[in-house]
Amino acid sequence: MNDWRSWEADGPVDCAEPHKAETFTVGVLTDAAFSYPDPAAEIPADMSAAIRDACGGIEAQLLNTGRVNVLTYIPSADEWEAGARWVRCDLVVRDVGLVDGRDAVPMTTSAEDIVASIRAGDLTYRLCVNTPNDPTQGGGPYADRSVATVVECDGSQQWTNDRAVVVDLGDAFPGDDAINEYITPYCDEAWHARGAQGWWAFWPSQENWTAGFRVATCWTA
Repeated sequence: MNDWRSWEADGPVDCAEPHKAETFTVGVLTDAAFSYPDPAAEIPADMSAAIRDACGGIEAQLLNTGRVNVLTYIPSADEWEAGARWVRCDLVVRDVGLVDGRDAVPMTTSAEDIVASIRAGDLTYRLCVNTPNDPTQGGGPYADRSVATVVECDGSQQWTNDRAVVVDLGDAFPGDDAINEYITPYCDEAWHARGAQGWWAFWPSQENWTAGFRVATCWTA
């Protein structure tokens, strides 16, 4: 949630032209108790959650499960001091390649159409990964992040991020076993629908749950 510290650009461009980020909404931080965060430290968890909520909350979390990322920006220290409390929410599409460190690619489709495509289940912006591991032997798509590679979802991929599940188990962290039991029917459904060999799942840790994350993902192979 620290995108605000590293944003650099030459200025806005027409969204009809190729561009690497597009602002899809601007929210507002309504809690007057927040202080301006220390640029040298992590944003506090409660403020980070409020920033995500300003960008759509769970909807933004669901978008972040594919090749699309939601980046957030808050006012500068001077703007904050003057009373600004906006939150800018940008959408970017990441390139294929090694999982970590992928650049944003020029977008020629509007953020609105990309979001609609994701909601419709289109594979264009789905996250697909190849690894040297045999998926039947366990380990999942990120068993070795140094070699895990994001690829186009063209049917030849090894792993497909097939389903994003909002885990509705209350406010307190329910524990890994309870989350696993909750998402298993969704992952089984995705597995059988794709005719895959099996599935792997990721879900929020206790720390992330406390910070407001509620989305789990089912990967099929």
